[in-house]
Amino acid sequence: MSSGTKSYAFCADYSNMAQCLLAIKTLEDTGAFAAEAEILKLLYLFEHDLLRKLYLRTIRVLRILEHSDGNYLGGDFNPGGFTFNDFHVGYLLDSPQNNTDPNFVLGDYQGEDYLNVDYHVGYSDPRENGYGATFEFILTNFKEFCQREAEISEQEKAALDAALIPVLDAFAELQKQLISEGLNPCQLPEEGYFDNSPGVMLQTAGADGTDGFAEGIHLRWNLTGEMGNNHIPRGTYSNNSGQLIGYNRPDDFIKISRIPYLNPVVFSIDFENDRPVVDFLKRRWTYTINQTVNGKMISNRVRVTFSDKVKYNQLMATANPTTGYFSFLKQYNSILVLEVLNKTAFKLGFDFRKNTGNGGTLKIEALCTDNVQTGTQNTLTIRKTILLDAANAVTDTMLGENIKTIRLKKNAAGYLQKFSFETYSDFLTTRNPEDWINVGDDFSLSLNDQKVLDRLENASYPVNDIWPQYNNGTRVRVANYQEKWEVSRPNEPSIKEAITTYLALSETDPRAEDVLREDNAGPDDPGMLISYVDVLALQALDYHMARMLGLGHIDVIPDAGTADQFLYRLSYSNRKSLSDATLVNYSCLSLPVAKRDKRVPEKPLMRSLKYGIPVNDGEINTVFDGQGYTKLDDIRAVNIGREPFPDEIPGYDFFSDSAPLLNNNAFEHGTAVFYGIEYRAEGTSGYVKPEITNAKAMGTPYYAYDNDFPETGVLETVPALDDPTSLYIHFEQEAGIHHYAIYGINWFGRPSAISDEVTTDVTVFPLKNSLIPPADLAVQYIQEEDTLLFTTTIEQNWLKGRTETFPGQDVSFTRLTFNWLDVVDVSNLKQITAQALEKVVRPDKVKVFFKPGMPLEIIGVIRNILPVADSDTQLRLYTGSYLQIDGALVEPAIAAADFFRFTDSLLSTVDGQYHVIRVESGTDWPVIVIEKILDVSLVDDAEDPGEFGTLKTYSSPDLNSRFSMVENLSNQANWEPVAEEISIVSFTDPNTPNIEETIDSEGNITKQWIGGITGNAIVTPMFSTPAGPDDVPGYYMISFDASVTMPPHPQINLPFDPADPDKNSPDALHMAHVEWYRGSVRMTLEAEGEDKKLLEVHVIDQSGVLTLFIYDPTYMDTPIKGSTGPADFVQVNFHPGYRVYVLPEPPPVYAFNRDHILPLNEDNDKRTLLGLQCVDTRLGGSGFLSQVSVPAVLVAQKIEEPIQFEEPIVPGLRVRPDATDKAAFTFDIRIAPATNGTKRSPFGFEFFRTTHEDVLYALYADETVTQIFASLDALEADPSYDLRYYQLVNLMFDPAQPSQFRVFDATPEPYGFPAPDRPGLTDPGDSNAVKFDKFKSAIRQTLLPLTEQTPIFSLLKEGYQTENRLPVIRDIDGNLLSASNPAFNPFPMVRKFVKGGEPNTTYIRFTDYILSASSRSLYFYAGNEVTNQLKPGLLSLFAGPVTILHTSPAEAPLISKFTIATPPVAFESIAVVFQIAPMQFSEHISRIRVYRTTNLFKANTLQTMDSYFDVEIEEGVLTGYEITDNFEDLTILPLGELVYYRFAGIRTIVNEFDEFEDVFSEGSEVVSVRLIDTINPDAPDISYDAVANKLSWLPTANNGLYYLYKQNIKGNWERIYTVTPPDVNQEMEYVFPEPLVFEDDEGNRIYYRFKVQVQNSSGLLNLVDNEVTI
Repeated sequence: MSSGTKSYAFCADYSNMAQCLLAIKTLEDTGAFAAEAEILKLLYLFEHDLLRKLYLRTIRVLRILEHSDGNYLGGDFNPGGFTFNDFHVGYLLDSPQNNTDPNFVLGDYQGEDYLNVDYHVGYSDPRENGYGATFEFILTNFKEFCQREAEISEQEKAALDAALIPVLDAFAELQKQLISEGLNPCQLPEEGYFDNSPGVMLQTAGADGTDGFAEGIHLRWNLTGEMGNNHIPRGTYSNNSGQLIGYNRPDDFIKISRIPYLNPVVFSIDFENDRPVVDFLKRRWTYTINQTVNGKMISNRVRVTFSDKVKYNQLMATANPTTGYFSFLKQYNSILVLEVLNKTAFKLGFDFRKNTGNGGTLKIEALCTDNVQTGTQNTLTIRKTILLDAANAVTDTMLGENIKTIRLKKNAAGYLQKFSFETYSDFLTTRNPEDWINVGDDFSLSLNDQKVLDRLENASYPVNDIWPQYNNGTRVRVANYQEKWEVSRPNEPSIKEAITTYLALSETDPRAEDVLREDNAGPDDPGMLISYVDVLALQALDYHMARMLGLGHIDVIPDAGTADQFLYRLSYSNRKSLSDATLVNYSCLSLPVAKRDKRVPEKPLMRSLKYGIPVNDGEINTVFDGQGYTKLDDIRAVNIGREPFPDEIPGYDFFSDSAPLLNNNAFEHGTAVFYGIEYRAEGTSGYVKPEITNAKAMGTPYYAYDNDFPETGVLETVPALDDPTSLYIHFEQEAGIHHYAIYGINWFGRPSAISDEVTTDVTVFPLKNSLIPPADLAVQYIQEEDTLLFTTTIEQNWLKGRTETFPGQDVSFTRLTFNWLDVVDVSNLKQITAQALEKVVRPDKVKVFFKPGMPLEIIGVIRNILPVADSDTQLRLYTGSYLQIDGALVEPAIAAADFFRFTDSLLSTVDGQYHVIRVESGTDWPVIVIEKILDVSLVDDAEDPGEFGTLKTYSSPDLNSRFSMVENLSNQANWEPVAEEISIVSFTDPNTPNIEETIDSEGNITKQWIGGITGNAIVTPMFSTPAGPDDVPGYYMISFDASVTMPPHPQINLPFDPADPDKNSPDALHMAHVEWYRGSVRMTLEAEGEDKKLLEVHVIDQSGVLTLFIYDPTYMDTPIKGSTGPADFVQVNFHPGYRVYVLPEPPPVYAFNRDHILPLNEDNDKRTLLGLQCVDTRLGGSGFLSQVSVPAVLVAQKIEEPIQFEEPIVPGLRVRPDATDKAAFTFDIRIAPATNGTKRSPFGFEFFRTTHEDVLYALYADETVTQIFASLDALEADPSYDLRYYQLVNLMFDPAQPSQFRVFDATPEPYGFPAPDRPGLTDPGDSNAVKFDKFKSAIRQTLLPLTEQTPIFSLLKEGYQTENRLPVIRDIDGNLLSASNPAFNPFPMVRKFVKGGEPNTTYIRFTDYILSASSRSLYFYAGNEVTNQLKPGLLSLFAGPVTILHTSPAEAPLISKFTIATPPVAFESIAVVFQIAPMQFSEHISRIRVYRTTNLFKANTLQTMDSYFDVEIEEGVLTGYEITDNFEDLTILPLGELVYYRFAGIRTIVNEFDEFEDVFSEGSEVVSVRLIDTINPDAPDISYDAVANKLSWLPTANNGLYYLYKQNIKGNWERIYTVTPPDVNQEMEYVFPEPLVFEDDEGNRIYYRFKVQVQNSSGLLNLVDNEVTI
């Protein structure tokens, strides 16, 4: 019911707002807002629009109260009449929908200025002009209006409120902007009210003592947010500290006080009678409720927002909310949002009534802000659903902490009559300090035993053997908590010790972090970083621990009834934050609570059981299958969980939920922090004790009281922490059906009701395929071998016997060796009986698989990456090709038929290896679907330190990164089978099994059924201490007792048996032959309690008692137990290895034969992969197959007898050096077809070179060699010089005289090489054949190999042009190149090619690039084939002799001196005589060429000098040579000039074309000679050219000066011209300036006389003139 002033906004107290406006005005006047455009805008709109409107409304009402005149017209203000002015700013009050002008500006009073108009209507305002003063004036009038509200009409009251509410909203927006800019001069809005402080929390629950929980009010509190993550109240432990850090402070206590919950302050909205202020544009109604409680004025504003704009506007068309607000509200059936401005509530009430019909429904959702110090507001939602059904009205309440916003929705069958609120601020405002009663002592951590244990239990609230330990009759044993408090154990510190550590560490580190290591951890153990804040907080989730830690309390209130309600207040003082030391008084008020308010958690709802390990975000679980079974053991993973709460469902919409009834309130029913899990098997009625979650208990076991276990008690329940994903994984080990139920436990230790049960399907444990393939596989293809490296004599004898018995057939065979450790895990057997052991999965056969060639591999680059639809963890990689640095193109080519081979393989990149799901066809290249790599790590929440979670990150390949992918060789489908199988021999007996048990550090028991041969043996080390000279360190001899025997393997079938040679013919299948070979032993260690050591057996000796020789590489670190004497037997477990010989299978039905093993075409070897697989084929066995083992490579070589090839083919035997003084000689080798006409492909070749000197000295005595050279030099003509040497090197003797070389014609007499006479080369009794072999061997010793590596035929490049470069077998990074890489060039000096018309014939071209140009040796070349076993063939004939053309220039001639010979008479020529030093005889210089020039620049090269002449010389003259230049070739001597000379020797050779060729030496140094002209020159002859009107003459002196004279009329000579000719032979001329006149005026003849005088370079003139008359 409405009171007189209760619902009027203008009657509320706005004094704080008025003071704030004055402060803002003062700040504005200082210019603080000059740069704040947004603030100035808000101020302008506030003052000139909204405040002005409120002012006008106030004046109007004031005018009505003070001047009540019936003729008064509202708005007709003196002096102006404003009847037609629209002060509603663009819209009419009754027509809000008319406001459609988007350009309308608030405060635009139609362009008029009213600032100077006196609206006080006769009253003047003496105060300063401004919005602060204006609002104070308005408040003054409001006070009078409230006192005289009966005199004011309802319309005017509504108009006042309608003008006031926008002012309040605008002020709130203005203050928000000031706060954001740091310019707010006022109190924060929320600071004016008493709400709970962020940073602390307090909750309560009641107990009436009837159910075992101690009677009283149970309290639990925490620090939250940053403070909670970095601090626990320390009491007085910081009082004596020095500098305090973080939240540490003296007297650090939590204080708790209590007050009865009496006279609650409830304000309610009566939607029928309370008029709202309607904001049409924002669809927002504002209710103002004013109350006076205990003499204190309390005002509350409630804002109601209509969320559904469409429905709101539809109702607006038929209903006016300003006049029919209640009717409007009843018709609105969508979401309403209610909010108490600036306050939070703890209790809500409502009156929901029936409208029309039945089925009225009201859904209420309250958003409760948490009191955690965070930058954003977190919310917890409580919900309630009200159904009217037959009732006409429902009145009820809701409790919730810090309720900020209420959302509700009803249907048309009901309506809200009232809605009430109780706020923290209103309650606290109306209480007096003396009303509060302190509860308990101040609370904090304590190390005082008596105080802590008194908090746990005391006389006022007994706990021991009374307080339920959650469920099913189990009760708390207080002694357990006392022991946990006091007793520390290794790796298990007591709570007291943990607090002590926290107090110490938190002196310098707020989070008290430390690295936790086990007590026996080594120095390299990284440990685990923990925070003692987190450790203690986790312990405090147990309510008894929380009380011990000062975070909880039981308040026993004398004489309090079970229905008496109380509120509790937490008070605490500390700094504002780690970065702000401002002292803050934190406060938190609890909800009302009575002893009857147990506030147990809601009964949980179990979800359906799942199976397997829970995975999030698309993780991959490869251990458990979809039904929860694992291949590793008889265990089924049962995933137990609860249904999510609505807040945990993404996008949950309470109002759209069709569920008829949903009520969840974490404050009325405490939130579960733990869950207990009940379990029973089908057919049993009671749940098992202890609960199954105890399986994860760690540390010391503690027992609680339980009547079902009166003597021992039952293990304390270890509940599961709440996890919406999965509460617990139960590893079920029993077959059958099982039932589960759960219950929640809140932090008061109160259990909820047990949920309804959920049931598994029938658990049936299938047999597990535990088969693994054999280990240590090694293979060898038995082929002919000269030097036994990879095979044995026995194997070669078998092969030889088969070859002779089955000529031309497939006679080679394959050896396989492997180890088999016969140890089976039988831990899953409940009872170990013979019958049970017979069913254990164990292999009895080994299958052999082979794969011709190497695994398929594709290499490429990732061009694009796209996600796979419906998968968060898979990616589709689009591949492409790329160019290598050497220009080679790498393409990821793979046939579609081979896609399956890569399933479940690995894709390798620089970022890691990724599981391949499948390969698909792409547009150009394959598309590979992979699984991203999941990485899960524990991380600390940066925003909430101390809170840890799992950080899941996925890694994937980078775009444009390179990859490689190899086919999956563990998949049987990628292999070819070998027909014959190998039997595995079991030495075990199920009736007398050898079972070994081991227990790990966690107490898990492993049982193993040990096979092999177990017996007593003498273990003797084959070394001593100290070491002796015959010691074999690490080796032991094991001699078994005579009772221990090892029968042969049942598969005996020798590859070749001389007694039955025709057995095992290659045309049929034959059983494999198996022998025992090496193996392994399990030995007991000297140190007791250690696992047995597995060692390798090197030798098995069965010549007497079974004896083994083993090797222990760690014999010094972990020695095995040895025998101390001949009777000290040690138990040894021996597992013999297998050596298997597999015979070839007959084609074409079978494939394991030479057709698929031997290399083809030009390949010299072929690699075949072999793998093994274990199989259980026993009668009644499992039929399981293991994966294929890690493959071994079987290498088969092409064995082809080398053939002596023909003599090398040479284009010529003379070789011209290049400019680097190197010569190259090229020859070809012809590889003829085989005898059957097929093409031959030898493995490789060797090429050799020798010289005539090396051969001579290899065959002859030194003095004989000297004589041979002298004899050859004496020959004047020797046409058979080359042939004689050719036959020598090739040992071609005279057929008529064996061992004698042929004599060839020569001048002056025939000559032939003598018989070889090198001492020791032959023996007197040697036959000619023996001598020949010795000569041949001697020559072979002189051979120089021409390549470092044997040129391999298959690796030779094709073509004609060899290369003079280094071999390339590695890339720039040092990695070996593949043969297919274009950059791979191991033999650049060798090429292979074919010629047309010669089928199946190949030519090999070799170039020797390292011949020296200065060598005068005769070279011979030969070669031979080499097999892939590097066995050389017969050497070919030598080609040669090869001569290096002597084209290298000799050294320049040396000019010893020169002289100028002056002629004895004038008419003889001058000469220059040069003395040349001797030339080396070896250079064979036969001529000297003399070059001369008068131009120094031309003397730079011989080719540019002006002239030369040759002088024949005699070779080998030791005194030198005299060469004279008399200038006979010149018409004019270069007298008076410097003449420059250079000399070059000339060697004449016969070149490669059998032509003579001159080879010039280096040019000599330049010699300059000046020729002095001592002879008077001749006068030149002068000629006249009448046409050209000129005189001309030729020079007569070198470098002369020419003077032209003319005889004048007096007979004297006048010089008219002087000239020096530019060139020696160039004609000089003088052109007359005017034509000569030959007649005077009288016709007389005129004659002209001229002469030329010459002056040479020495200044001498001509003695005789040559005159000319014209």
